[in-house]
Amino acid sequence: MYGYDTGTGVIKAYQNRHIGSLLIERLLEVIKKRRIEHYVLEVIENNDPAIKLYEKYGFVIKRRLRCYRKDLETRQNNTIGYTKTGDASVIEGIEEDTYISFRPSWQNSLRAYRNNQDKYYFEGYEDEGRLIGYGIIHKERGDILQVGVEKGYRGIGIEEMIISDIARAVKKERVTLLNIEDKSNLQKELENNGYDNYVNQYEMWYSNP
Repeated sequence: MYGYDTGTGVIKAYQNRHIGSLLIERLLEVIKKRRIEHYVLEVIENNDPAIKLYEKYGFVIKRRLRCYRKDLETRQNNTIGYTKTGDASVIEGIEEDTYISFRPSWQNSLRAYRNNQDKYYFEGYEDEGRLIGYGIIHKERGDILQVGVEKGYRGIGIEEMIISDIARAVKKERVTLLNIEDKSNLQKELENNGYDNYVNQYEMWYSNP
């Protein structure tokens, strides 16, 4: 069983009073009581006090995650010629690693999408009836949950095409992609297409002994 920390913080007026330590100690009690095997959180990479605090209690850095954004002033049209579908059932039962070159963070997982599916717009792309890519974007915020492209179709502009299409569908001029794994295929595609890497995070894990 996994646990995911959606957010932990202490307001400025109460910092340096060991409240963070008390929160973590209480959290670890709950983790052990409920037999949660792994507990996962993200922390901004330059937040040294928080990182040291988590490490003190046994959390370890697993990977570096990058966050990107871009203003889509000029959007390319879907000219590559694949068939589009808005039927999200095409991703039922798929293996995420077939379309994504890294393990998505919890908030970007298909399970998280299915828990709040009405808040997202989905677009799939097929080549002769076979799913070769898809995109999922939050209708209000413009956050892109996933851009998945089958391995044999990567690096030929499909990622940027999908981003442009789904952003246009929900009428967003700016898009954000959170928690893109460092050195992944998608990270390279985003940087090649001028996306701004505005912040980075570490994913940290606590494993229940």
